[in-house]
Amino acid sequence: MVSDIAENRPNEFISLRYVAAALVMATAVCTMHYTGMTTASVMCTAANRAAMLSGLLRPADMPVIVAIIALGVAGIIGTDLLVQRIQARSVASNDARLRSSESVAAG
Repeated sequence: MVSDIAENRPNEFISLRYVAAALVMATAVCTMHYTGMTTASVMCTAANRAAMLSGLLRPADMPVIVAIIALGVAGIIGTDLLVQRIQARSVASNDARLRSSESVAAG
């Protein structure tokens, strides 16, 4: 599939489509998140509103956790893209070998 797309369309067009699709999806996810958070309501019923349960995460820990998760996801996506690129090159190389062996057999 990757080789079919690469042969039929220029890389700039494909990259532009992927970027546009990523921006649309990011906008959709953020919009849905903030719409849902706007409709949510939380009521504290504790006597001491600043009380925290021991063993739970503190709000100050959240940026570190989010950064670790984001970097992990970025690493997974980067690894996947690398594997796809290697597989596409392998398929292209195999196709070239097959075409050359067919031309030798026919000629």
